[in-house]
Amino acid sequence: TGHADNELDVLLEAQAVSLDGAERRQLILKIQERTLSQAYRFMPAARTTLWTWNSKVRDFHPNFAGFEYIHWSRVWLDG
Repeated sequence: TGHADNELDVLLEAQAVSLDGAERRQLILKIQERTLSQAYRFMPAARTTLWTWNSKVRDFHPNFAGFEYIHWSRVWLDG
């Protein structure tokens, strides 16, 4: 995509090499805050998507064309 976030890159690299558990925890929290505040969404590229669900799941018709996620608002469980 060509997107770059130097602040996020620094945080990711710092947590990857940190040997101090408390420090790493704080860095990971900062990473989470950064990704949420910048509204990043991660969609891994994969060749195969495997779906499975219980027989009680109703109206589950996933459609990811154009990054569509409205189908989650229609899913429900049958008693």
